[in-house]
Amino acid sequence: MFREMRRAGQRLSDEETLNVLKTAKRGVLSMIADALSKLRQLFESHSPPKFGPLKEIDTWGENLGKTWAESFVDGLEQGMSEAEDFLDKEGQRLLAASQASTLMGSGYSNAANSYAYNNTF
Repeated sequence: MFREMRRAGQRLSDEETLNVLKTAKRGVLSMIADALSKLRQLFESHSPPKFGPLKEIDTWGENLGKTWAESFVDGLEQGMSEAEDFLDKEGQRLLAASQASTLMGSGYSNAANSYAYNNTF
C-alpha cells in the first residue's frame, strides 16, 4: 500500500510538473508573440502614425491655419493703430501749419507746407 501511495504521489508530482512546464511554455510563447506584435507595429506604416511624435500630424494644418489667421488679425490691428497714431500726429501738424500760414500770409504758407511735407516722409 505504501508503494502504491508513493507511485501515485510520483505520478501526481510528474503531472503537476508537466502542467507547470506547459503553462510556463504558453506564457513564454505569449510574451514572445506580444513582443513581436509590438515590434511589428513599429515598422507598419499608418497615415497618420498610430503612436509617436507624428501621431497628430493630421491636425497640424488646422492649428497652423488658425495661428496664422490670428497673427494676421493681430498684425492688422497693430498696423491700424499705428496708422491712426501717425495720421493723428501728422494731421495736427498739418492743421497747425495751415493755421500758421493763414495768419502769416502766402509766403509762410509755402514754407509751412514744405516743412510739413519734408517731415512726413
